[in-house]
Amino acid sequence: MRISLSPVAERDILDITDYYADCSSILAERFIDELQATLHGLCRQPGIGSRRYAHLLPDRSLRMWQLDHFPYLLFYRRHHETLWLLRVLHERRALSRKLIRH
Repeated sequence: MRISLSPVAERDILDITDYYADCSSILAERFIDELQATLHGLCRQPGIGSRRYAHLLPDRSLRMWQLDHFPYLLFYRRHHETLWLLRVLHERRALSRKLIRH
């Protein structure tokens, strides 16, 4: 399975990485390492993500997974042999359809 990032997810990741880099380059590297390891794990088992927010997409294909050491949620969907990362959002952010569908 391959991983594909939406343009908005790419921007989310850059913004988060920039924020952590301002604090510590090591922290930014740890975030990227955990994100990559998590995405590869989700590729092996894409169905393990929570469907808690599935109602935010019309086809109810949305899944969510929380990073272990950072306060971010990964919103993704599986389509054929691709894991599409839609957003990477802070766990305390209010969620809406509009936010996920961007």
